[in-house]
Formats: sequence, C-alpha cells, structure tokens
Amino acid sequence: MIDEREKAYLWYRFGFEDDVLHPLSETAKHFHLSESRAKSTEKLALDNFWLELPWWY
Repeated sequence: MIDEREKAYLWYRFGFEDDVLHPLSETAKHFHLSESRAKSTEKLALDNFWLELPWWY
C-alpha cells in the first residue's frame, strides 16, 4: 500500500500538481533528501503503486 509520503513524492516528481516533470535532483532538494535516497524512495513508491493495480495490468 502506498503511503502519503510516497504519494506526495510521486505527485511532485511526475508533475501532477503543476504539469511540470521535475528531475530527480530537483525532487530530492524539494523533499530534503539525498539523490540516492530520493531514487530509492521513488523505486519503493512505484513498486507499491504497481502492487495496487489490478492483476490484469
């Protein structure tokens, strides 16, 4: 299950809030993370997101 922090990260990173795709480095700065931590957060969030999709996707 995706938590609120992961959801906020994905919404910002992929531009759902402002229609602008933000690069990893900018997203890391926005959330006060190192780039490596931002990358692992993104992977975890995307993995959790895919687990919530119906099995036929």
